[in-house]
Amino acid sequence: MTPQEITKQIGSHFPAEKIEFVPGVKHPVTGAQTGDDAIVVPVASLIPICEMLAKIEQLHFDCLSDLTAVDRKDRFEVVYHLYSLQYKC
Repeated sequence: MTPQEITKQIGSHFPAEKIEFVPGVKHPVTGAQTGDDAIVVPVASLIPICEMLAKIEQLHFDCLSDLTAVDRKDRFEVVYHLYSLQYKC
């Protein structure tokens, strides 16, 4: 399932929440993707959304492979890298 499809899946389960797909950064010269695609979710819904991502059979994100933060000067962003051991992605 693509990140865009996952974003739609989350949005269908949480229709009142603002769920945003952010594509990875493209290198200006080569056009190669230099950053990961991201899905931005409201902090208040983070736990229910993660629980849903673990329970949906097509996704089965059952591993938090990395947790980090980004200092955006005016705010911090927390970045969760989820992984499915079953689907190896």
